[in-house]
Amino acid sequence: MVMLVRDEHDVIALNIRFHASRGIAAFVVIDNDSADGTYEIVQGLATEYDIVLQRRVDDRFRQSRWMTEGALLAYARLGADLVVLADADEFWMPEDGGTFAAAFDPAQALVSCERLNMLVPAAAPFHRAMHCVVNPVAFSRRSQLEASEISVGLLAMRDKCMVDPRGLLRVGQGNHSALHTFHWRAVPRASGLTIYHYPIRSFAQFARSVELYRRLLHGGAPRLKVGALWRRWAELADPAAVAAEYRRLSFGRADLALLQRVGIVETREAPARALARLVTANRD
Repeated sequence: MVMLVRDEHDVIALNIRFHASRGIAAFVVIDNDSADGTYEIVQGLATEYDIVLQRRVDDRFRQSRWMTEGALLAYARLGADLVVLADADEFWMPEDGGTFAAAFDPAQALVSCERLNMLVPAAAPFHRAMHCVVNPVAFSRRSQLEASEISVGLLAMRDKCMVDPRGLLRVGQGNHSALHTFHWRAVPRASGLTIYHYPIRSFAQFARSVELYRRLLHGGAPRLKVGALWRRWAELADPAAVAAEYRRLSFGRADLALLQRVGIVETREAPARALARLVTANRD
């Protein structure tokens, strides 16, 4: 698994422990100048797991280049024949005790994987979330830029991909695609594997993300391809405005019950059970 991370201290340890428990043999973690202890957390985990940790100090956010380098490094140094291109807020779950290798067609050089958002109840730890968006709302880009009541959690998410690093030319921005010497057809979707995505986990994480995108979009990476909502939120310089935005976006029990009643979300208990076991084990 290759990940590019920045200021993910609330989720990175759980992410690595989870994926190691699901059969990921080794990790390449590229830290983009974290200032919240993420780098040090991964350093500590490297005593337990096979982790290659690198640091990039660059606000131009060269995700495509760095992820490509990481995938090729996974092959050259770790001998990987399958690379999962992930983010720290994603938990990739093979179904029914399956494996990553079983979800990857060996006749393909590249496969995509379905990614679904998890909605975290207000004031609850993100790992307890059980409401998964199965029928996203098709908000227009204009409404995302202008409307104040839209949650990023309800938007449709693009697939992410796994790739055979042999013949890899370039990972696409966002890890949604890749250019590969041996793949030129439509990208098939993996079966038996779902990515559970936690885009907003807490107010602290939301405020940190808003500040990060504000720095990137007004500094080193103004042309960065990000969602319209994050681009709008990056304009929130006032902490009170950020707090008000988060309150509007939070989900109470009544909100989640309504969304489930109309078929936008459904209950998925498997991620919460798996994450809770790891949280409890490592707390003890």
